[in-house]
Amino acid sequence: MITGLSSFLVQLASKERTTGVKLASLVAGTVVFLVVLPAVIFFVALSVIPSVVGGAIPRIEELVIAALVAGTGLSLVAWAALAQWTVGRGTPAQTAPTRRLVTTGPYALCRNPIELGAVLYYFGVGTCFGSWIHGLVCLALGLLGGSLFHHRVEELELERRFGAEYIAYRERTPFLIPMFWWRRR
Repeated sequence: MITGLSSFLVQLASKERTTGVKLASLVAGTVVFLVVLPAVIFFVALSVIPSVVGGAIPRIEELVIAALVAGTGLSLVAWAALAQWTVGRGTPAQTAPTRRLVTTGPYALCRNPIELGAVLYYFGVGTCFGSWIHGLVCLALGLLGGSLFHHRVEELELERRFGAEYIAYRERTPFLIPMFWWRRR
């Protein structure tokens, strides 16, 4: 199943997309991953932690932390999407993927800066609408789902599309957490 999905994504990537299709893919991806998915994840978090857990951190501080973390996450997502648009000539959306492998900007820090930014954003959303505990559950659920997809499907697809160039990039660049002092040779 994973191989089939990866093959389908490689086939999708082989087609050149117009600017209009790229923009539509970007808008649709933004709505899905920054509105719909966080809402679903938050409601799952509410089912795991039904009541608002508070007391450890004053609510105003929770909200400030949530806003700072969510803002950082959104900034990282925007920077990575801009790099995909300008350097890769594509989008983060599978319907209009990059034409070139992007290894600069946020992609020099980690292979999945959009996932990193998204889970920070999900933490902020969960904290804002619930508590910091809900935020942690949202972060964990986003991390689990995103990492499974990226490790099992996307990395295989990128290896098929970009070959040795992607393999070398994968070997020298951390998966998700930037480690500024660490570089494989």
